[in-house]
Amino acid sequence: MIYRVTGTALRAHVEYDTESRDGVQEEVDLPWSVPVDLSRGKDVVLTALNQDETGSVRCAIEADGVVLASEEVVDSPDTDAICLATVP
Repeated sequence: MIYRVTGTALRAHVEYDTESRDGVQEEVDLPWSVPVDLSRGKDVVLTALNQDETGSVRCAIEADGVVLASEEVVDSPDTDAICLATVP
């Protein structure tokens, strides 16, 4: 699976789940992505919070090229884009 955060914002605060740890937090430059190995049936969360005053952030959770969840937040630096999915 791939967690991906894109948008017109330059930076975002991301929080995501891995197989061994939930709630991993990072400050990242956009665009950003990370591959993760997860067990089938695991419920996962990816959130992205815009670190800029303006612009957009979009989170996406992908498996085998298929987008399982996606959300975009525009010009709202205090609102998380939240993606929830179950590993197929």
